[in-house]
Amino acid sequence: ANATFQTMNAYERLSYDWAKYGHKVSANVTGWITKASASGKDSSTKLLSGIGAVKYSYNDRYVLDLVADWSGTTLFPKKNRFGFFPSVGAAWNVDKENFLKNSSWLNKLKLRAQYGQVGSIDIYGTADNMWQSSYSLSKSNFYHFGPRTGTSWIGNLIEYASTSGLKRIENDDLDWPVITEIDAGFDATLFNHLDINFNWYKAVQSDVIKNVSEEYSSTLGQIMGGGATYAVVAAITDNFDQYTYTGWELGLDWHQGWKDFAYNIGIQGRHWDKINDKITGNFYPYEYQNQIGRHASEWKGYIYEGLLTEEDIASGYPTLSPEAVAGDLKYKDVNEDGKIDANDKMYISNGNAQIRYSI
Repeated sequence: ANATFQTMNAYERLSYDWAKYGHKVSANVTGWITKASASGKDSSTKLLSGIGAVKYSYNDRYVLDLVADWSGTTLFPKKNRFGFFPSVGAAWNVDKENFLKNSSWLNKLKLRAQYGQVGSIDIYGTADNMWQSSYSLSKSNFYHFGPRTGTSWIGNLIEYASTSGLKRIENDDLDWPVITEIDAGFDATLFNHLDINFNWYKAVQSDVIKNVSEEYSSTLGQIMGGGATYAVVAAITDNFDQYTYTGWELGLDWHQGWKDFAYNIGIQGRHWDKINDKITGNFYPYEYQNQIGRHASEWKGYIYEGLLTEEDIASGYPTLSPEAVAGDLKYKDVNEDGKIDANDKMYISNGNAQIRYSI
């Protein structure tokens, strides 16, 4: 069998630079087209991007960046195939101002900020035309022919049956997921030896593509077995989830040298949070299990209340296991229904380190 991961990739960049009287302009236009397959069985996906960027500066003090990204992919229906994603950034090199350029303690100070959007899609990991209905093909050998005695068939005849079923329901409103971000920070050098870099950011990842079948009623599924268990037989792909990221990064580096000897000591630290704004499957009977507004990596667990005593066992205190004995772990009956089960699990940790650092 043959499988092709990438069948075409073309890239071209044109640039222009101009400088006069302290003014500098750098501009470039980039075009990119690629055709790829997520696996050997998937049809190929095409991506076309055109990116234009302009950077202006005056006397190396004031800097303005403008970027425009216009991209399209066959992943989406024609009406939503292309997306426009702009960005703007600005910087101020304060140390080049007259009131600081001769400073004995400040060697560098750059203030910067930017705001922008990007289309968030991976054409290499996603099946083509994900907005269309898709079907799955299967074969089974449960058809047997011939007389039967006991548990055995006479002969060895088996007829394979090929069947196809709906795997994904069409959604011609599917559109680009988008990341919108704002960040600000500064870079500084003090006393010729200490470098400081700081950045703060906030980003909203919206319209994340998810299987939202469980958000709809069981009319999109089927009833299976005498227990009337509902099973969804086809996915419904839609722009649904949304997350907010906030965080900061700080770097400190001290460097010094004497003739042929030099050393530097650096410390880096960072923190971030990923908060659920909107997610699929947020169906819980109790508010303390609600995932909205919580960290995406939070852990659920039982509330530990010590060890079970003989009195607890005698009084019928609810336990996680019916075979529990004195000395086993004792958990809180959070919903007070007289039993310990999944409904008593609540969020006990956000699962994310408050500070990650290196030296």
